[in-house]
Amino acid sequence: MSVLVRWRVGAAMIVVGSFTVVACGGDDLVSPTPTLPEARVTSTTSLPPVTSTTAPIDVVTAVTPVFTALASRDVDALSAVVDAGVVPGSAGGEYVAHRAAAETVLAAAGVERAPVNVVADPGGATAFTLCVDMGECVVYDQIEVDAAARLSSFAVDGVPVDDLVSPAGPVVAVGGAQARVVSAAVASSGDVSVVVEVIAGDEAVDVVGVSAVHRPRFDTSASAREVRAVWGDGVVPAQESARVLMVFDAGPLDGDIVMSVVFANGDNELLALPLIAP
Repeated sequence: MSVLVRWRVGAAMIVVGSFTVVACGGDDLVSPTPTLPEARVTSTTSLPPVTSTTAPIDVVTAVTPVFTALASRDVDALSAVVDAGVVPGSAGGEYVAHRAAAETVLAAAGVERAPVNVVADPGGATAFTLCVDMGECVVYDQIEVDAAARLSSFAVDGVPVDDLVSPAGPVVAVGGAQARVVSAAVASSGDVSVVVEVIAGDEAVDVVGVSAVHRPRFDTSASAREVRAVWGDGVVPAQESARVLMVFDAGPLDGDIVMSVVFANGDNELLALPLIAP
């Protein structure tokens, strides 16, 4: 039998549902016991554990093209591995990109660079040794790759690459020209190589790389280091850009590269280009 539920408030009665609750002064509330549906038991089937079908990465095979390109000193080979063989933005990727940028400047300056030898390590170790001759070798080990088998990190003669490379610095403008550090790296010898890009404005600008100095920031006791070698400097035509490679004696990857630029009207301006410390 259906029973109406009523709630009396003052003179009003509200119909609530199919059971009756009457409130009058101190009357008790009475509610029916709800009927629950019967529980249903369903069977479950155990599934076999999921196993990965992804083959482990052969690190040596994955990174061999990168170190072969470094040994070749070939601009096209280095550009190819920068595009596809390294993790963009990683320390390892920045190091290889710097080498590619430096070799590009040298090639444009007409410098012929003979390839170096890649010496296989005994026992198939995950390491590569590059030798100009048997008395001058550099060991690359502690190699790391990402899930796509691209090079992300390594050590150079035991030093983590994170401590050896500086990424692109901020753009600095002066007299209508702009310039920035493209990249910098510390060689196994300790020398600091820096690639700088200069963009001319409405008038040509003469980049005087031979007077550049590396001015440390944190080591205040260290004197500025004069550039030891420079390639690619000279006149940059209006609205064009050029890259310059400079090498300094051993020092920290911080501070500024200070160089002079001369405009067509004879004005000589100094550019202080920050190095981003690792």
